[in-house]
Amino acid sequence: MTLSANNSFTLVPTENSTLPPLVNAMEVFIIGDFPLDNGTRTEDVEGLASLQEAFRLLKNWGGDPCLPKLYSWDWVKCDGDRVTTLNLSNNSLSAKIPEFLGLLPNLQILNLEHNRFSGTIPASLSTKKDLILRVSGNPQLCTSNSSCTNSVTSTKANSSFRTRKNILEMVFTTIVSSLIVLHLS
Repeated sequence: MTLSANNSFTLVPTENSTLPPLVNAMEVFIIGDFPLDNGTRTEDVEGLASLQEAFRLLKNWGGDPCLPKLYSWDWVKCDGDRVTTLNLSNNSLSAKIPEFLGLLPNLQILNLEHNRFSGTIPASLSTKKDLILRVSGNPQLCTSNSSCTNSVTSTKANSSFRTRKNILEMVFTTIVSSLIVLHLS
């Protein structure tokens, strides 16, 4: 039977019935050529769920991140049931980079470019072997302990320089004012 706008269904109780009509149905759902495995590993799904909680922008993604393969998440690439690539570039994400990203065991590529990440790169990522980590375009992100230290030191030095400059300006202004007053009297 083919349904169209001209088809109609009417539910009518039998003559002896004291109850409303009862509808029984069976739906048959066939999935084409989608091989279904057990799904993405629980640890990976929990890590991605934590990532979604940390960044509101990612919350609209639902379901299994890797399966079925034709409908996997746009910013996630998988090899079987393991997450191997995360592309979070150009999303204006701002915060510290979450430590748990380094705990994804099969993660090979992590692209965090052109966001607003700050702080230092977590040790779980900076020490992970065979990880391609892309972080350019995050001006507040410290890429090594020395650059973070230098940034703090230079800020303190600039603040100290400004304080000394302000004191010198006040002393100079006081001396010039005193000389003018003495000259006029």
